Amino acid sequence: MKFLSACLILFLCSSFYVNAQLSSKRQFVQLLANKVGHYSVQQSNSSLCTDAILRFIDKANPEQGVMLSKQIMVGPFHNGTQTTKKEGYCFITSSYKYKTDGVIHSIKTSRCANPSNEQTLTQSFKFKDNNLHYSLKEKNISCDFKLNN
Repeated sequence: MKFLSACLILFLCSSFYVNAQLSSKRQFVQLLANKVGHYSVQQSNSSLCTDAILRFIDKANPEQGVMLSKQIMVGPFHNGTQTTKKEGYCFITSSYKYKTDGVIHSIKTSRCANPSNEQTLTQSFKFKDNNLHYSLKEKNISCDFKLNN
C-alpha cells in the first residue's frame, strides 16, 4: 500500500511539474505562433473579453507582443524584469514569467507627483489544447476562449 501511495504522489508531482514548467521567451513566442487565430468567448465576467483574433502586433518581429482585441495586449516581450522611466512616472517595472503553457506579465507603475497612486497589474495567458484562459488579477477579470477551427 505504501508503494502504491508513493507512486501516486510521484505521478501527481511529476504531472504538476510538467504542466507548470518554466519556459524561455523564445519557447513562449513559438507557442504563440501555434496558437494565433480567431477565438470565441466561452465564459467571461467582463465586457473586456470579446470574440477576437489572437495575433502578433508585428508579424515581422513577434517579440513585440500579441493582442487579443484592442483591449488585451501583452508585450513587448523581454527576459526577467525591466524598469524604465517615462514622463510623469517615477518608474514602470515590467516582468514576465514564461511557462510551457502560457505567460504571467506584471506591470508596476508609480507616479512621481503622488506615490500613493502606485499600482500593479498582473495579466496571464494560459493555453490548453484549443482553449485560452486570460485573467487580469487586480480587476478580477477572467475569460475563457476557444480557438475556432
